[in-house]
Amino acid sequence: MKAIKDSVHDHITLDPVAADLVDTPAFQRLRHIKQLSTVRLVYPSASHTRFEHSLGVYHLADRALSHLAVDDDAAAH
Repeated sequence: MKAIKDSVHDHITLDPVAADLVDTPAFQRLRHIKQLSTVRLVYPSASHTRFEHSLGVYHLADRALSHLAVDDDAAAH
């Protein structure tokens, strides 16, 4: 398991498959794309990236699946 520090969710734990995905060049490219585009020019604190957003979505989806008692094999499909 790999953990990533997040400003909203504190620590996000990645399973091995998700960790491999995050390590791909395509996913790492998201670090340089602003989630809100030019909104940061009006609201300077609105500066998070697509990378941070994607990790947060993964974390919330993982939590939702755990509450639904979906087994790992079903979640993989």
